[in-house]
Amino acid sequence: MKVAKVIWEENPETQAIRELRKKVFVQEQGMNTEIIEDKYEKRCIQLIGIHQGNIVGHLRICKISNDKYKIQRLCIDSDYRKHGFGQRLISYAEEEIKKNGGDTVILWAQQRAEAYYKKLGYSCCDGNEIINYFENPHIEMWKKL
Repeated sequence: MKVAKVIWEENPETQAIRELRKKVFVQEQGMNTEIIEDKYEKRCIQLIGIHQGNIVGHLRICKISNDKYKIQRLCIDSDYRKHGFGQRLISYAEEEIKKNGGDTVILWAQQRAEAYYKKLGYSCCDGNEIINYFENPHIEMWKKL
């Protein structure tokens, strides 16, 4: 899988991201359609995973402060899961964060994915409160780069 940065504007890549988010978050997980796109898209670094010419994965990176960034909206097409594509996107995102002067990553992981992120070096934040994000339980996690 190749990883690429894309600009959030009216183009085929952005439309493919919208479709992938809809498939994964709305159709598979029952989240609200508001997760497909929000007002922060253009401020974020958008990454896509491309396999055999198809966009099969996506995440975005949002700057929180000079040294802290947040990874959001990680999604992998169901036909391409369990092949390390999510891990590759996250690894690329972490390198991108370092290039931009960041040294800390936070994310809100779906509660059922906590073990996955722990394998990638993420830890639960103090208090480990459950966050009800789009009617789906999430936990805040972090990693020092």
